[in-house]
Amino acid sequence: MASGVTGTYGEITINSDGSYSYVVDNNNAAVQALRTSGDTLSDVFTYTMVDTDGLDSTAEITVTIQGQNDNPVATADTPTAVEAGGLANGTAGTDPTGNVLSNDTDVDAGDFQTVAGVAAGVQASASGSVGTSVTGSYGSATINSDGSYTYFVDNDNAAVQALRNSGQTLDDVFTYTITDTAGATATTQITITIQGQNDTPTAVADTDVAVEAGGSANGTAGVNPTGNVLDNDTDVDSVGNGETKNVSGVTAGVAGSASGSVATSVAGSYGAITINADGSYSYIVDNNNAAVQALRNSG
Repeated sequence: MASGVTGTYGEITINSDGSYSYVVDNNNAAVQALRTSGDTLSDVFTYTMVDTDGLDSTAEITVTIQGQNDNPVATADTPTAVEAGGLANGTAGTDPTGNVLSNDTDVDAGDFQTVAGVAAGVQASASGSVGTSVTGSYGSATINSDGSYTYFVDNDNAAVQALRNSGQTLDDVFTYTITDTAGATATTQITITIQGQNDTPTAVADTDVAVEAGGSANGTAGVNPTGNVLDNDTDVDSVGNGETKNVSGVTAGVAGSASGSVATSVAGSYGAITINADGSYSYIVDNNNAAVQALRNSG
């Protein structure tokens, strides 16, 4: 049996009767770089023939390898976004930009790729919507034909706002299809991971009603109200994501902020209040206060 002879771009086997077979090395980078039938490589082998009388002659066989378009390879992209946080989303987040083609490849020399289609979610392929904002689950992406993209987080989305810190995330997935010069395509996804950022809670003013003691020598009991100041306060960061609220400070009168005096009786103008860390409170009317005693009825 004849043995194969390795050439530059493949292997040939020539039998004693002159029959031959040639196998292209499709793992060869130069072979793979051929893009069309007009792109060629030549693999040359020399052989010697001999007749019955022992006379011989030598010649070459030249195998011309024609190119054929190879599909591009689309590689998934995984950028990161950060939601806006702080008070009323006043602390800016991060909206990622980049190029989806920067990690995509094509073995064909001189071939280049463009984005041919974009779609929200995981799809088998995508068409259209190139250079157009496409709405996903938690934001919108625009991918241009040259691969450049921008993604904007939807900071009004409740699920996005519920994220509390960078360890809590959501994934927004878009599918894009690329095409090469000859029209071959490949499809993959860009997955934007949205990281959380703490949002400032919203404290809502509370109003309650107390009733002074009345009757003879204040013998008719009044009403000292109790309740919880946190009941009407809100925080868009989800309790399910570990968010909690507590009172960190109490002061008498109107102030820009308060610190200390939690779970401690704080004297006001007409009584004293105790507000605990969990928001529960109790207010005691000062029935010895002249202004309180001067009140005549509930009106």
